[in-house]
Amino acid sequence: MFIDLATLKSQIDQQISQYSEDSLLAVVQTVGTKDNILKLLDMFESNSQYIAKVAQDSYSHYNGFDKVVLLNSSSPSYKLRLHVWWQSRYHISENAHNHRWNFATKLVKGSYQYEQYVRGEKAGGLFHYQYSSPEGASSYSMRFIDNQSLQPIFKGTISEGSSYVLNHEVIHRVSRLNDEVVATLMLQGPLMKSSTDVYSFEPIPDADELESTPMIPDELLSKLKLLRQLL
Repeated sequence: MFIDLATLKSQIDQQISQYSEDSLLAVVQTVGTKDNILKLLDMFESNSQYIAKVAQDSYSHYNGFDKVVLLNSSSPSYKLRLHVWWQSRYHISENAHNHRWNFATKLVKGSYQYEQYVRGEKAGGLFHYQYSSPEGASSYSMRFIDNQSLQPIFKGTISEGSSYVLNHEVIHRVSRLNDEVVATLMLQGPLMKSSTDVYSFEPIPDADELESTPMIPDELLSKLKLLRQLL
């Protein structure tokens, strides 16, 4: 499909120039083959400058996975990301949440459980927060809103090789089935709103500015080499 990162970006630009949720899904289905993921990882290993750039935008997310931003485009607006759940963070439970943008994702390694919710009519035992993060910033804020209940409407296993697209308003969470490594290729679309909703079983300290610590290039390179061995 592509011979270098510039060609990959050009092809994605063309595919989502007429933006739709289906176009996001088409990209991850095409790019997210095992051969293409291996090709991407090979490109990173041979390009120290690009690894340094990617590391600046990548970090360990509080929901238990490593977020690696492979491509970051402003026109058209999208981010191509690799999410990796390592064995060492198996104990972390993800909060239910929605997003500021629509996205599509493909399971390229392992499987996970996917759950979807709607807001309950009455207050409940969950802590509802507003999450905000300026585009391009390494910091984010969490502001308590109220106590809320969620009603589960779907629960199922998403298996390796499967893909799906999700609207930014949908409240969802994923959880590990076991301690195996899980990796997804994810494409987020343009910004649709300025903040997201987070629903936690435990209180989260309010903070106006929490930092996401960028990865060190050598750390990122070691992790990508390990992922390559596992694919």
